[in-house]
Amino acid sequence: MRLTGSAAQMVLSVQTRGGDAAQLSFPLPAKGVETVLGVAVPAALRGGRVTGIQLVLPSAEQRSAAHQGAEGRNAAKGFAGLLVVGPLSASTPGGTVRLAPLTGWSGHGGLRAGVTGGSLSLRYVIDTSEQALLRPRQPFDSRRLPVVASPDVAAGAGPDGALELSFGGQVVHARLVAVARRFPTTQDSGDSFVIADEASFASVLGADDLPSSIPDELWLSAPAGETARIAAALRRPPFSALAISSRAAIHDGLQNDPIARGIVSSLVAAAIAALALALLGVALATLGFLRDEGDSLFDLESQGAGPRALRACVRWRALGLALLGVVAGVGLGIGLTVATGRLLALDATLAVPDPPLERITPWLTIAGAAGVLAVLAAGLVEASLHVAYRREAAGRGLTGEHWSD
Repeated sequence: MRLTGSAAQMVLSVQTRGGDAAQLSFPLPAKGVETVLGVAVPAALRGGRVTGIQLVLPSAEQRSAAHQGAEGRNAAKGFAGLLVVGPLSASTPGGTVRLAPLTGWSGHGGLRAGVTGGSLSLRYVIDTSEQALLRPRQPFDSRRLPVVASPDVAAGAGPDGALELSFGGQVVHARLVAVARRFPTTQDSGDSFVIADEASFASVLGADDLPSSIPDELWLSAPAGETARIAAALRRPPFSALAISSRAAIHDGLQNDPIARGIVSSLVAAAIAALALALLGVALATLGFLRDEGDSLFDLESQGAGPRALRACVRWRALGLALLGVVAGVGLGIGLTVATGRLLALDATLAVPDPPLERITPWLTIAGAAGVLAVLAAGLVEASLHVAYRREAAGRGLTGEHWSD
């Protein structure tokens, strides 16, 4: 390389094979002299990929720029130059390997790239406010990144959905395609969020600042049978250094919460007691009908109604009352669920879940419970009729004399 003008140091941005970001800094080139510069590549970076070349001011020039900026002077005019760079190559035990040419790369942040006599010419104007960078052209250099955003972020979009998103020192040119009200893990950050395709978003951020594109959070989805094995693996190095949260563990913790278990146990006990009282009510209603309507049954018998018809009259009347009770009970239960759902959703910290719990009406369970209740009620009605048939005190229309087959 050959340097003319203000001194600038060339730094390679490298993405390792493991996906991490690192930098390789070349020595500062001498001015006006064509030199070959090299830098030792650590073992951890071997096999990595060069994603960009930065031109940075030496530390002395950076201090000078900061001093001039503090005095209100424009430091950018004093730090301009030209760097002519030949081909990049790597020396390996097997020989020298020439890297891919940089002629198709573009300059950003005060850096303009051109080709002169087969070499790359980098004209630069460097200050401390932006980063002079040479990198490959990216798909989103000429188009906006599609994103989904929360309502407050979406409110800042232009008429065509254009959004300018600031991430540290970078501005991402985005395009709003949808609005979402909730997204996992965002409830503790003011509910503001932006969702984008991970690979596309990483290419946008990593184009100018590779370290900022390295994800710091990973979600895993695994079959139920593999959960225990994966959890055990995450407790061993190198994953043991990570902060790990398991959705299954959170679910089990909520289910085993003493308040939650107490509420469920109370509701189950109340349901069993209500079922017992309902069956007792059916039996008492049947016996009460036999006692109070004995004259009417005797009158029906006198008009020619047989024992089976009399029993059917009593049976269907009792079951009809039970059916009305079931319908009323289901309606009352759903109404109470709607009215008290927010109260029942409170946990031990008296916090309402966000997102709110989804209200589910288990129609199959209700139908199954109603079927069991119908069978038990029918059995109780038949038992009550059998008892009344054998007891002469149950009414004249039900004595053995009149009900004999």
